[in-house]
Amino acid sequence: MKARDAVTATVRNQVVRFRRDGRAAVAWALRLSAAAVASYVVASMLFGLSPADPLTHLAAATMLGAVALVASSLPALRAARLEPTEALREE
Repeated sequence: MKARDAVTATVRNQVVRFRRDGRAAVAWALRLSAAAVASYVVASMLFGLSPADPLTHLAAATMLGAVALVASSLPALRAARLEPTEALREE
């Protein structure tokens, strides 16, 4: 949350933000379900693995999560180095 948003946030803004987070959770669940279905579709290409292998799903999710963490951390670290007053002036 931006500093300006935190200071001037209204109840409506907060509700919108929480709804957006809720939609993100629903989207995550849908993607997970789609991944499970896709694993059955490509089952003929899996050598030595079953489509419902939990270890493979866990490994893939962990790798994707690590990539997402690094990809989101780099801009966050860059933004954290900015002086807050300069960041507000740029907006």
